[in-house]
Amino acid sequence: MATKTTAAPSMPKTEPRMRLSWDKESALKLEGLDHAILGQAVTVTLTGTVRGYAMDDYGNSFEIKVKTVKIAGGAAGADADDDAPSMAEQVKAMGRRTKKGG
Repeated sequence: MATKTTAAPSMPKTEPRMRLSWDKESALKLEGLDHAILGQAVTVTLTGTVRGYAMDDYGNSFEIKVKTVKIAGGAAGADADDDAPSMAEQVKAMGRRTKKGG
């Protein structure tokens, strides 16, 4: 009786990205949010403790318990609209709209 072997499915292609989340009560220190403009390149410096990392045939990951996030101004040659409002300005505007009832 012949047996058929099945190859394991390959992992989907992913582009490198970072997502950082925290609750309001967190002691995370955030600096330079006014430099965060949608579509503009920035330099982000994370300070914290390495919790884990993996380098496998199917992909790599890095986990850090973050204490401080520093955002520096946009990089030269970034694909951005220089007149775009920063994330800080956008969030403040959202707060004003919400308090006024929409």
